[in-house]
Amino acid sequence: MWARPRAVIRQEPGCSSRFQSYTAVAAAYAVAMVAENAVKMVDGTIAESRIVSWVRGQRYLNDQRHGLTLRDWAAMATPHDGLVIERSFP
Repeated sequence: MWARPRAVIRQEPGCSSRFQSYTAVAAAYAVAMVAENAVKMVDGTIAESRIVSWVRGQRYLNDQRHGLTLRDWAAMATPHDGLVIERSFP
């Protein structure tokens, strides 16, 4: 197994864990999700603050590194390639 260089691991404010920056192709899902929600906000169709997450399934995690698991709130994404999960903003 190979180790990722420390230079690519990021800790962002508001993010509960560290992550690795993604390529443009891998980030396309997130970019589309942000754009869709920005349009909804401008159109006034979003009634309250919420957290919207694009969560990859367990197969994707297994391909990245052995032993990675989804957090409890994201477990419903396990069998899927990816899943958009919306949660109330505290």
